[in-house]
Amino acid sequence: MIIQEIASAEPFIAASRNIIDVLKKSVDVTSLFVAVNENRINRVIKSYSNGEELVPEGTNAPFEETYCRIVCAGGRVATVIPSTAADPLTATLQVTRKLGDCSFIGVPLIFGESTPFGTICALDRRIRRFTQSDIDMFNAMAALLSNVMRSQYEQYVDPITEGYNRRILEKFQESADLKLRPLSVVVMDINGFKTVNRLYGQAFGDSLLARCARIQRQVFGEGSLTIRLQADYFVNLSRERSPSRMLEQSQALLAALEKVSLPDGSPLLASAGLAFSELWTEGLTGLLHQADSKMLTVKNRSRHGFAY
Repeated sequence: MIIQEIASAEPFIAASRNIIDVLKKSVDVTSLFVAVNENRINRVIKSYSNGEELVPEGTNAPFEETYCRIVCAGGRVATVIPSTAADPLTATLQVTRKLGDCSFIGVPLIFGESTPFGTICALDRRIRRFTQSDIDMFNAMAALLSNVMRSQYEQYVDPITEGYNRRILEKFQESADLKLRPLSVVVMDINGFKTVNRLYGQAFGDSLLARCARIQRQVFGEGSLTIRLQADYFVNLSRERSPSRMLEQSQALLAALEKVSLPDGSPLLASAGLAFSELWTEGLTGLLHQADSKMLTVKNRSRHGFAY
């Protein structure tokens, strides 16, 4: 979720625009574009056309059916295809049948050490071979744009848990449309955390928070966001819409936390609240309030478990 949010914001859009401007002055091609991919959708963030518009800006396409998939599968190496109609990697794709024969170059945008999150690509109606100078220019621009994504992403990272901080929640509150894109929320509070910190020290407390965050990321999976809102209070945002699945995950979370032993041998206990957005839900703030109210009922009653 977060990659698309950052890519839709002005800093990344402006950087993409500037990079397209540099490339169009350096490499004579029919079309240039920057695309990002997440959750199996490839989205064109910025594009340029020299005459014929081959790749319109704002286009969304299934990632598996795009040239960008081939680029991302190639690691850090540039993908150069002199003829998309003749190359076995691209000849049978629907996009080739739609666009016709082109020369293609694409370089991956890399997040972290090796995770591709997008591409910078060019198409040319002329059947040509891109030079090493062209490839070097594309690689340099990809490194710059990858650094922009990294710097924007780091604003939202919680240094203790390596998950997300409250800024990402503020970001979602600005743009979340729960009618178009429903959300499920699980809020969780570790019981007795202040006492744990007092008895065993802040270093132990921080390591415990990091472990709890890892457990939540494992339980709720790749499509979710685990956010440490404050101290030992966590929020998990998910696109999962199956109540039974979310209940299973909430049960699995509490079971995994119980297996964490404190220095005195007691298990780690937590209170959790679960809420699903509905057509009448008053935005993300209202959804969080619902989940928080459920969590507080558990905390005040049994101090371990979940409610929905």
